[in-house]
Amino acid sequence: MSGPEMVPADLEQLWGVIQQQSGEIIGLRQELVGLRAEVNALRAETASLRAECGVLQSDLTALQSDYDDLAATQIAPAEPVRPALQPKIALPDKWDGSGTRCDVFLTNLSLLFEFQPTRYPSDRSRIALLISLLTGQAAEWAAAVLKADGIAAYSYPEFTTQLRAAFQHPESEVEADSRLYHLRQGEHSVSKYTMDFRTLAVQTQWSDAALRTAFYEGLSTRLKDELAVRELPATLEGMIQLTLRAPPSVTAIRINPSPTLSLRHLLLLHRPLQRPTHQEPGNPCR
Repeated sequence: MSGPEMVPADLEQLWGVIQQQSGEIIGLRQELVGLRAEVNALRAETASLRAECGVLQSDLTALQSDYDDLAATQIAPAEPVRPALQPKIALPDKWDGSGTRCDVFLTNLSLLFEFQPTRYPSDRSRIALLISLLTGQAAEWAAAVLKADGIAAYSYPEFTTQLRAAFQHPESEVEADSRLYHLRQGEHSVSKYTMDFRTLAVQTQWSDAALRTAFYEGLSTRLKDELAVRELPATLEGMIQLTLRAPPSVTAIRINPSPTLSLRHLLLLHRPLQRPTHQEPGNPCR
């Protein structure tokens, strides 16, 4: 006995249901593939985060170790850096523009400005201090420069250049050359002669060889005799150091002694003085 036969309408309806379910199955499969891809991506991201966490954990452990070491050593906090104290330098004596003190005056001010830069930071402050130390003709000249209101009134280098031109005589270098050329030790000590020589030497343009020769020529005869048996240095400083190491008996100041008289001179002094007699021509002496 056979089952009931299905009419075409039922078959068509069944076929439609099967196709619908097949489409849903295909959609679910695609969804599953997408979910699997997302899961794989999440797994990779999770692995990357775990690696980063491991690095951070290592860094944290190292930092904790460094902190423990610092805490164990008990390092005291560093003291704040304090500005260095500037040395106290006396002001130079007031100057009226006369004499040869221009270089000495400006050199003293240069030292003051170098070691106290915060006290005199600008050109105007330096010019003001310089003018306050001028008197007489030099003060009148400075007042005229300020009144002219030129570059020199605002530039310290220009002000000092004009000051030198006005009060430093051109022949000062020639005078230093002449004084150095004629300088002699005489009866002075080597230290005194060396000091005088150095003072004049810095005011000239002589070469080291010329200064060495002039220094040697100005030494006393006693000292040059002592150096004659030695090898002379090739530089001025070497020559100075050699003379300063000379024996004290040679470098000491010689005090002029009383003239020493020989025995013959003493006998002549104690012999009775005889007056010369006038001898007439033709008369023998008695």
